[in-house]
Amino acid sequence: MEPELISLGQYKSAAEIFNREQMSEASRMMSTSILNDLQERILARLSSGRGIDRAAAQEVINAGPYTARQAAERGLVNGLLYEDQIEELATEKLPRGQACPARVLSPREGWFKRLVTWRRPQIAYLVAEGLIVSGESRRGRGRAMLGADNLVEALKAARDNKRIRAVVLRLNSPGGSALASDLIWRAVKLTGEKKPVIISFSNVAASGGYYIAAAGRRILSMPATLTGSIGVIGGKFNVQKLFDRIGVTVDSVETGARSGYLSITRPFSESEEQVVREQIKEFYEELFLKKVAEGRRKTVEQVREVAEGRVWTGNQALANGLVDDTGGARKAIELARQDAGLAGRKIRLLRFGRKRRWLDLLPLPFLGASGAELRSPLFLMTEEWDIR
Repeated sequence: MEPELISLGQYKSAAEIFNREQMSEASRMMSTSILNDLQERILARLSSGRGIDRAAAQEVINAGPYTARQAAERGLVNGLLYEDQIEELATEKLPRGQACPARVLSPREGWFKRLVTWRRPQIAYLVAEGLIVSGESRRGRGRAMLGADNLVEALKAARDNKRIRAVVLRLNSPGGSALASDLIWRAVKLTGEKKPVIISFSNVAASGGYYIAAAGRRILSMPATLTGSIGVIGGKFNVQKLFDRIGVTVDSVETGARSGYLSITRPFSESEEQVVREQIKEFYEELFLKKVAEGRRKTVEQVREVAEGRVWTGNQALANGLVDDTGGARKAIELARQDAGLAGRKIRLLRFGRKRRWLDLLPLPFLGASGAELRSPLFLMTEEWDIR
């Protein structure tokens, strides 16, 4: 299999596992920078959380890994307990020494409370997780696929609901389809024109994930989130040699000079590669860089300095202006409440989810081409609870 991949941005290294035997110097420098930042955070946490000075903390790291007994001896954990012993310890700490069933801690509320508080202003909470693809959200080969159709419709529902005063979009995505990312960006921007949209980064919000975030009013990131990767990669794999080895032949008819440019049985011609490279450059220069510059209130050249496909930790992204602050979903909700003019007021938080119908249980071949359209991609609220 021969990779025909084109990357724009010296740090855009996703294709290196296919076309290099070793990482490039730019990729090595970027990875080293990320690891150093994470290492500094670990040292700081060991120092503040376990009372270990920096030199001792570095020695603890170098001497690991540890068994549970060794970790206790080094002061990395407070003690060794089985799960049932932890439950007993927790029960002893309760005011009356009574067990506390998990259902008591559930955020779900009864129908009566929802009834008497339904007029409170609302904040929508949307979770966008997985590889960004066109169409509906789904799972493919064990990984989540974030479908543009679903998220666009969810944002429209939140935008058109007058009781929803702000939106918190929780992002956990490494990117994906350029078209799908652009469609979601548009939906975020349209929603932001009507009400505040606060973006909250989870583990990863890079490439297309960051593209989406650029349309938000504020961006919050966890300190160790991997983000940025403002760059583009595209191309195909040529598997003709593999087919030759296993005896598979492919024949085709083409009517245009470049109509078969995506064929997996031949490499790009010189003119085809030039066209693909120009298209990738157009998306990077005319869309990605400009939209990030617009959203972050920077010039294109300022964005270019932190772009080129480079991945940053959330801590580094805060320093170079790619995010506004560090913090999690709770902080994002508080900022949404402030931006919506609801500071100090009780609100209701609505979590959106996909509404399923009985038709979803039927396989697509059974429904047929037209029947597949009967499936509901709508996002409707499935949970709501008070935020005081």
